[in-house]
Amino acid sequence: MTDSIINGVHLPKLEVRSVKVTGPVAYSFTFNEFSGWAIFTVNDATGEFIITSDWGNYSHRWNTSALGVPTLTEFLRRSLQHDPWYVIGKFAMSNKADLDDDVDERATKREFKNAVGEAYREKIIDAEQVKDCVHEIESLDLQSVDALAFSFEAEANELHKVFGHFDLFEHVRHCKSARALILGHSLLPFFGRHLQAVHDGEFTDG
Repeated sequence: MTDSIINGVHLPKLEVRSVKVTGPVAYSFTFNEFSGWAIFTVNDATGEFIITSDWGNYSHRWNTSALGVPTLTEFLRRSLQHDPWYVIGKFAMSNKADLDDDVDERATKREFKNAVGEAYREKIIDAEQVKDCVHEIESLDLQSVDALAFSFEAEANELHKVFGHFDLFEHVRHCKSARALILGHSLLPFFGRHLQAVHDGEFTDG
């Protein structure tokens, strides 16, 4: 029996080699502020860590034999309070585009204007062209690098004279996305503290 093909997509033939039923632990929280909620699911048997929340859904699976500690729960307890960005990096590897860095609009425009000033000092452009460049910079769409490239090619005129000598994208500056900041500074450290409280006997799940 061969794999099925639908619309050119090969659908794998799934032949079961083994099956194991495991019992993950789900930590379900509701928060007072804005009535937010989050569920953290940890499966020590399979190495899966899953977050479903008001602020996005994320997951990753670790090789449990390579954690260096007996369980994933213990690994998360130790790591989340100290290095949540390691876990975010694992989430980001799962094509979570909303965890990618955003273009820092203010810092990027400042860098572009510095490049324009350098071009003026090197007499690549004149004072009138500087004004045009600054106007073009203010009108650029900096929501993403792709959008920036489109705006630069489609709309900018005088800027081409500047960035013919200065690589445009060398001046792009980035910042953490909103969801990455929420994960890194709120959700993951919170869950790490909760696991620590459970470990210390200060909190009983149930």
